Amino acid sequence: MAQITQRYSPWTPQQVFQFVGTAQSGPGSVSPVPVAFNVLAGDGAPTITAGFVKINVVDRPLRKGFTVPAGWDPITMDVPIQFEGIASQPPGQSGVSSDIESDIKLLEWMAGRGTFYQANGGEVGSPAAGLPPLVKVASRDSSGNQTNLIPPNVQGVQWVISNIAYDANPYRGRGGNRIRQAATVTLTEWVTVGSAGSPGKGSSTAPITVYSTAALNTLGKLTESYTGLYTTASKNAVVAANKATLHVTSYNKVLKAGTKVLIPAALGLNT
Repeated sequence: MAQITQRYSPWTPQQVFQFVGTAQSGPGSVSPVPVAFNVLAGDGAPTITAGFVKINVVDRPLRKGFTVPAGWDPITMDVPIQFEGIASQPPGQSGVSSDIESDIKLLEWMAGRGTFYQANGGEVGSPAAGLPPLVKVASRDSSGNQTNLIPPNVQGVQWVISNIAYDANPYRGRGGNRIRQAATVTLTEWVTVGSAGSPGKGSSTAPITVYSTAALNTLGKLTESYTGLYTTASKNAVVAANKATLHVTSYNKVLKAGTKVLIPAALGLNT
């Protein structure tokens, strides 16, 4: 029998993960446009499995060896999820799709397999070639507010998906489409030479241009996704940068999908 999450009733608001993926430059890529989907939390909590200090031991004959720190591996975290097309969804969770094959396709695109086609027909990504998409993951309640199911110490980390372990016995409909699929997504922290010591902060002072989506539909959510910052001050800085063009005074104002938004580089973007 397929693994089943048993926590549908009563609903607890910590059960939704939001995955946001952005294509990097590389073969077959176009200008990065974030895509997102929501998915239920699976059985078990997200677990950090690697990333703490690495230790080398230098032997000394007939004496205790030296403990020598050898740096840190990038953080690795396993996130159990469940794509769900059977159980009725709680109020406010229309973002959790009953068409789970489409969401699974997005997850695999974020892992570098398959292409994602935008509404305007543009192809994003090249399967198994070039740089993998960058991914951010947040846990959210039914109002879209961030929760601490994703450990606070790694909230805002930019990841790549290094493995997807699917449960071997999903529920399927008559046509073969999956209607319930459990999986564990392995996330590995994206660390580059340019980000070492000062993650994501470049020398450019020009703001980055991003576009709102159905999931990232406020200045506040865009700020969290692109900067990893959740403070009121950072969100208000984005409001100030867009006040003249968007005529907004609140970072909670809902934007139309595809709205052009400027985020100040001073916020320390992971570009």
